[in-house]
Amino acid sequence: MLIRRAKSNDALKIKQIHNKAYQISYRGYLPDAYLDTLSVQEDDILKMQNHLQTAECYVVVEQEEIIAFAIVDCSFENCFEIQSLYVSPDCQKSGAGTLLVNYLCQNKKQLGYKRCLIWTMDEGPSVGFYEKLYFYRTGNKKMWKFDILIAEMVKML
Repeated sequence: MLIRRAKSNDALKIKQIHNKAYQISYRGYLPDAYLDTLSVQEDDILKMQNHLQTAECYVVVEQEEIIAFAIVDCSFENCFEIQSLYVSPDCQKSGAGTLLVNYLCQNKKQLGYKRCLIWTMDEGPSVGFYEKLYFYRTGNKKMWKFDILIAEMVKML
């Protein structure tokens, strides 16, 4: 597996992974009617291409295929946030997500960052994944789409 910065022409694959991961991982958490209507439209690809011009996004590539991505925000002092992290459902449990988080944390630590934070569904499928990577709950919570409670988790670098 190789990690690299995302390019504009990665937008379609990133959106496909995002939607497929939503539909499978968030089933039972988000309304089926919403999940069943997710599709990648031309407008979505253009928005992602524009976002990739300014966003810090990394992809995991295996056998020339993008299987995971993460978008990070480094605008905080001494802290960066993983805003999005999705692994293609057929590649989950492959180590791609762990590899990506560890890469980001190591890279940002070398740049002087002290903490990594993420927001994830309070009772969602990703909590255990982040706990295995030494993230802990801060106690901060807020409402997300469809009035779902999300929790802040932090990892010291």
